[in-house]
Amino acid sequence: MSLGIILDLFIGDTKSAYHPIALLGRVISFFEVLFYTDGRRKLFGGFFYLFIVLCFSLLIQLPLFFLRSWAAYLYLSFWVYFLLCGKTLRDAGHHVVHGLDEGLEEGRVALSHYVGRSTAGLSEEQILKGTLETMAENTADGIVGPLVYLFLGYLLGVPLLFMAAFKITNTLDSMVGYRNEKYHDFGYVSAKMDDLLGLIPARVTALFFLFAGVFFILPVKKAWRIYLRDRKKHLSPNAGQSEAAVAGLLGIQLGGTHRYGNNVVEKPTLGDDDRSVEASMVNLLAKLLFFVEACFLPLSLLLEVL
Repeated sequence: MSLGIILDLFIGDTKSAYHPIALLGRVISFFEVLFYTDGRRKLFGGFFYLFIVLCFSLLIQLPLFFLRSWAAYLYLSFWVYFLLCGKTLRDAGHHVVHGLDEGLEEGRVALSHYVGRSTAGLSEEQILKGTLETMAENTADGIVGPLVYLFLGYLLGVPLLFMAAFKITNTLDSMVGYRNEKYHDFGYVSAKMDDLLGLIPARVTALFFLFAGVFFILPVKKAWRIYLRDRKKHLSPNAGQSEAAVAGLLGIQLGGTHRYGNNVVEKPTLGDDDRSVEASMVNLLAKLLFFVEACFLPLSLLLEVL
């Protein structure tokens, strides 16, 4: 586990079409065609979710039952590395900031790579807010969530099973968990399971953000008050947890109006509008992300020693 975390902290994902998550995406698209029907979409969407999660989480875990010694160690390490995306998430934030340095349109294009909503016509502040929201929310999905389920699986003797199931569920939600005509029913189970599995990681993430704020000399007491006040305002039962904590630490307001294709969604605001959003805040949040992920390194070492 420790080696996998270290690899993700300093190397990050390889931008390859053969990356396991990229391959999983293509597999999901293939089986979606087989399961998608015009009738009983919710039922077949549930079968689709169970088939993908059970088959591929077991497939990832299975070799560990047969591998021994260094082979097992390396296999586990590299899967932990593949299923985390800490450095990738930090790089995404830096990518948007560098895009804004080149111009407003470049910043919009950069942000469009990481969010599902329309970025056309966004101001610089809106681009930065979108970047901060994405980084805060995906800390739970891409860092803390996988590690929480990794530790749980490790204690139960199946280190990769729950971690893989969480990551696959999250990938399914990002592909079919939309509230549009095509996926509203078919992706219902995937979206609800993503919410369910993310309940604990989202709250752990918020607490780790507040803990990190102590070391970065940020207004943690005020952030705690804002977190308790605003964490349940978000439409998602989980996204508001980390976003409210980050908004409080940075002294800004997140949320508001978002456009998804032709649909305009009014999201509740999180935090107080005490400061204007600046590019330096994205860099600060990237440091907080690094700190949060690094906190799991001594925990993993402790588990391995015990």
